[in-house]
Amino acid sequence: MINSPNQDADGEQIAEQRLWQAVILQAVFDATYEGNNRDILNEKPRADVWIKYAREDFRTACSLAGMDADALREAYVAGRIDRVVLKDSRDVKRPKVAV
Repeated sequence: MINSPNQDADGEQIAEQRLWQAVILQAVFDATYEGNNRDILNEKPRADVWIKYAREDFRTACSLAGMDADALREAYVAGRIDRVVLKDSRDVKRPKVAV
C-alpha cells in the first residue's frame, strides 16, 4: 500500500506533536525534581520559571504539543501534577515512527 501525501503529513504532525510533548514533560520533570543530580538541579529553576510564567515560548511549545498552556501552568502552580503518574506515562512503549 502506498501512503498518500496526507498520510505522511499526518504522521509527521503526530511525530512533531510527540516531540513537543516530550519537551514539556522533560520541563515538568526538571521543575519537580527532588534528587541530588547537579545537572538536573541546575535546570530546575529555569524549568520552574518557564512553566510558572508561561511566556510566549512556553505557550508556543504547548500549542505545538496540543496542550493547553493555561491549564498546565495552573496545575503546576497548584501542585496538582503527579510526578509518579507522569513517569509511568513516560514508560509506556509507543510505536516507533519511521523517519
